[in-house]
Amino acid sequence: MSRVGSVLVGSVLSGLILTAALAGCAGGDDVGAATAPAAVEVVPAALAAGAWQLSVADPSALNALGADPGWTARFGWDLPAAAAAFASDASPEGRAALARVHAEMGAIYRQAALIQAWSVVETYKPEQRRDGDPVEVAYLLGVAYAALGDLDAARANLGQSGASAAPGVAQVDATWAALIAEDDFAMGLLGVEGLYSLPAVTPGETPSPRPAPHLSLPETVGELTVEAADPTVSLQLAMWHRAAAEAADPAVAGAVLAPWTLPLEPPLAVGEVGLEALFLGPWPTVADLAFAATGEAPEGSLFAAALDACPGGTPDLYCVQESAQNLARQLQAAMAEAGGGAHGDHRPLAALAELGLIRHASRRAFAAGDKELGARLMISAIDLSSGPTGDPIFLLKTAAWDASVRNTLRAQQNLHGQVNRLPGLDAARRSLDALAVRVSRDAGPAVPLH
Repeated sequence: MSRVGSVLVGSVLSGLILTAALAGCAGGDDVGAATAPAAVEVVPAALAAGAWQLSVADPSALNALGADPGWTARFGWDLPAAAAAFASDASPEGRAALARVHAEMGAIYRQAALIQAWSVVETYKPEQRRDGDPVEVAYLLGVAYAALGDLDAARANLGQSGASAAPGVAQVDATWAALIAEDDFAMGLLGVEGLYSLPAVTPGETPSPRPAPHLSLPETVGELTVEAADPTVSLQLAMWHRAAAEAADPAVAGAVLAPWTLPLEPPLAVGEVGLEALFLGPWPTVADLAFAATGEAPEGSLFAAALDACPGGTPDLYCVQESAQNLARQLQAAMAEAGGGAHGDHRPLAALAELGLIRHASRRAFAAGDKELGARLMISAIDLSSGPTGDPIFLLKTAAWDASVRNTLRAQQNLHGQVNRLPGLDAARRSLDALAVRVSRDAGPAVPLH
């Protein structure tokens, strides 16, 4: 099962290697060691028993999943390959796994749209406007504000670029202005005349948009043009994959997408889901997934119990980090008991819960208005995110947050490693690069130090 210096998955996941970066999340032990740690009960044992990790504690259960090429591809975050593989499995489990992968692709495109939206806003919001900015900036701002949920600002900017000479801008601007006048317009981004064309929604497929940049906008002063990527395309791809996920399995689509929905979207139907919605993910139980989606802790949430264990029930950075590490150790010990002994695969799988708890605590801190704690926990999670733990949804989410605070350097670093994950993600880089140029110009010339 386990071999020196690495942990094998199929055995685990058809011979793929979980690197030391994944195993290192739980801290302490040698990567290849198959020894359960001393149990530290940070949550009641009955709650820990509901974690998905325990359902694959027996090597035979994990090997069964590892024999599926879809899960092999999903382990490496090759989501198009995973979708194509799962599409050939008509069983309920195969449809659920297919919905999971489409939901994750949809979540990635949502983060790309948010990177673009925040980049556009931080580049062209009123206090950042400059002489010579293209007149089509109003259109870009309108789409950006729509993605961010500020529909009043979106409506104020859309419909203002009808005289644009840039090819296609007047048409998409008018189409957006008509769409956004409706209450539930998000799914109308698919298949509507006047926007960018995508193929019919087909579960198992991965559509490719036309390459960025999508727009070449002339400045109003001089003869320069600005290359801009329209956030509409990322939003359309997000809704395309939502529709594909719902077609495959509505319950899984709703559960997996719920933490990532945008304010402009209609509500999702969240139903009962099984292992396919959780396996290899950051949420140990369905209750933890619901906690991330709603902010309300349902019965059975390991994350809620772990955070409540902090003094006074008020998490701080060090308590969250300690609770997360102890949760991983508790799950690893429980997996050893459930699986008939310790196996090298237990540790990296349990470590996903450690990373998930820190990410969840960061989300809760931001929701409570504690931006400092939220940022410190986010950085802690980034430090643990490499190799198989480098969840592209989370890393792109951090890039979107960095764009919102004009921290373009780290945003570019996190985006750079993800742009080849899916077709069209390079569009986010175009928007972020434009913000980086504006931030650089605002900073002025550097002052030499001697």
